[in-house]
Amino acid sequence: MTPPYRLLFLDVDGTLIVRGDVIPEPNLRAIHRAQDAGCVVVLCTGRTRYRAQKVADQIGGHEYGIILNGGVVFDWQTGELFHKVTLPPATAHQVVETLHSFQIAPLCFAVEENDRWVYTDRVVPLAPAYADYFADRIRPQERLDWSRLSPPVSIEAYAATPQAQEILARWQHAFGDTVVAYSWDASYYGEGVRGLHIHSSKINKAVGAQTVATRLGVAREQTLAIGDEINDYELIRWAGMGIAMENGHPDCRAVADHVTGSVQEHGVAQAIERFILQT
Repeated sequence: MTPPYRLLFLDVDGTLIVRGDVIPEPNLRAIHRAQDAGCVVVLCTGRTRYRAQKVADQIGGHEYGIILNGGVVFDWQTGELFHKVTLPPATAHQVVETLHSFQIAPLCFAVEENDRWVYTDRVVPLAPAYADYFADRIRPQERLDWSRLSPPVSIEAYAATPQAQEILARWQHAFGDTVVAYSWDASYYGEGVRGLHIHSSKINKAVGAQTVATRLGVAREQTLAIGDEINDYELIRWAGMGIAMENGHPDCRAVADHVTGSVQEHGVAQAIERFILQT
């Protein structure tokens, strides 16, 4: 029997997985049953391809990946890249200069087509905790020269809360609605540490999902998406069936067609069983 939804877009962190890289068995079992029924499963995540690989390997049998919040869309089997949106070189330069003024090192993602590598520079030393975490991926440069390097899809950094607030304010004043900039609790790196992220406002997961749907000839009405955070907002609104997690951001739950169980309750499995497997 053909499933009512031919494409399933799945967020990873806070939706499919509580923490780490292991998909809970109820979710994984439901995903495989959806695939057996003919539904194409697409991971749609803020992670890089490198960080999403272990999750993708557990699912198997899928073709496409949407990573860096929709900034990159690619064929997981061949590695072919068919959608990429970078920061303009002038914007990337100013973002880095702002971080330097606070004595903070930038972390630049998807500079090359293989987004395993994370570019930084030696203008400001990278904090040991971050250097250790990205140890096998860092490509330090004397300076990040965007006339020589391709500009990144996104730039991240880590700062104490007061600095993070000031940096965000400066970015928003400088770039307005041409970028998406936000921060999150990064206390796993130390008390009061916040992560900072910036990418082009042309990027969101819905754009990536539409790219995949068009490529496969699937109508929006035949798509289902599940997410939890504010970076899933556009995707949930766009999908034929947009589903928010019970633990999700209030704005996501407000626009969703359905709210499923929490990530701890394996809400992904609940949604797949109800709307795709119809059991």
